[in-house]
Amino acid sequence: MNWLLRVVLLSALALLIGCATSQSKQARTVEKSGFLGDYSMLSPGGEGEALLFYENPEANWPSYNKIFLAPVAYYGGRDTYPKGFTRADLQKLVNRFYYILYNDLAEDYQMVDEPAPHTLRIQVALTSVGESSQTADSVSAVAPVIVNPIRNFAGSLSGETVFAGQASIEIKITDELTGKLLFAAVDRRVGQRTMSSTTSRTADVEEIMWYWGDLARYKLCMLRGGEKCIMPEQ
Repeated sequence: MNWLLRVVLLSALALLIGCATSQSKQARTVEKSGFLGDYSMLSPGGEGEALLFYENPEANWPSYNKIFLAPVAYYGGRDTYPKGFTRADLQKLVNRFYYILYNDLAEDYQMVDEPAPHTLRIQVALTSVGESSQTADSVSAVAPVIVNPIRNFAGSLSGETVFAGQASIEIKITDELTGKLLFAAVDRRVGQRTMSSTTSRTADVEEIMWYWGDLARYKLCMLRGGEKCIMPEQ
């Protein structure tokens, strides 16, 4: 191949990759879905925190070495869906988020599938995605073997569904045996993936899910007094 043509092709590829980067930022407000039930204990979060959160001051975080991750839910009415989504679309979304969270948390904890001492029970719900404020119910199917998701375009959620790159989340962490509430949070993020003539808002939501997975690992690391906690980039 002519060296000049090779340089042109490599430059074009670099430009394409550079223009395909995705970022997300925390939204200013978030609507409560009802997933947590009681929101009275929540307080506004600061930098590096969810928009609303609660931490139990009596929790002994270093005593926990196992996690039971409940199937991720998309919480809301059964007969309404975000614009452009089907139940199958939402099923893929919550499954993807489950795998992201599972693999992040498995870096530091033993993941279990039944009640046990020293276990955190984590319940997570996506409460909105896309332009619509409507919600729908869907629960992730837990595969018998957890595989590592590939964090690239080939491993991303596929499909032609186009929707606004935003997502909301609610999370609750309790003691698996006693049910005591240890942590709760509500958050919303907005992403923007831009290429020359297209916008892949599906990719935005996946990037937001990756961020929340990294943030969950960081937050638990900080709560148990870890020394090498890595805060995800905004």
